[in-house]
Amino acid sequence: FAEKFQEVKEAAKIAKDKTQEKIETSSNHSQIIHFGQESGRETPSSTQASSVNGTDDEKASHAGPANTHLKSENDKLKIALTQSAANVKKWEIELQTLRESNARLTTALQESAASVEQWKRQFSICRDENDRLRNKIDELEEQCSEINREKEKNTQLKRRIEELEAELREKETELKDLRKQSEII
Repeated sequence: FAEKFQEVKEAAKIAKDKTQEKIETSSNHSQIIHFGQESGRETPSSTQASSVNGTDDEKASHAGPANTHLKSENDKLKIALTQSAANVKKWEIELQTLRESNARLTTALQESAASVEQWKRQFSICRDENDRLRNKIDELEEQCSEINREKEKNTQLKRRIEELEAELREKETELKDLRKQSEII
């Protein structure tokens, strides 16, 4: 876009320069003819101009079409210059629009970058919390395993107590039987 803008700008400048050169050339040519006619005598420059460009009669016959041609070229160049100026304005507006769009996009990008940073911080906090909770779960599972081991021990102890109580009842029954036998005897 910037290159195209520069090309259009340069084309407008070249068109303007060409118009100026043609106007100056036409003006200089007219001055030479006018100067030669006023002096009434030929100067070296007017003689040289006559020999290069032809006689005064030839100049007069060619001056009409040449002036018409120059005017036509001048008009074309003016139109081209006007169009170039309009194009320059159009490209300047387009450039301004792009700059504004670029500024909005830059702002949005900065906001996105800030948002990404915020999400990174939030993610880090969540990851740390996740690690902490995993450690807590591991601790609780270890405690749960310990509790299960203790429950197993308790179950074994209850069975042992029940066995001992059963044995004790058996012994008491045996003892009662022995006492009865000892009384009988």
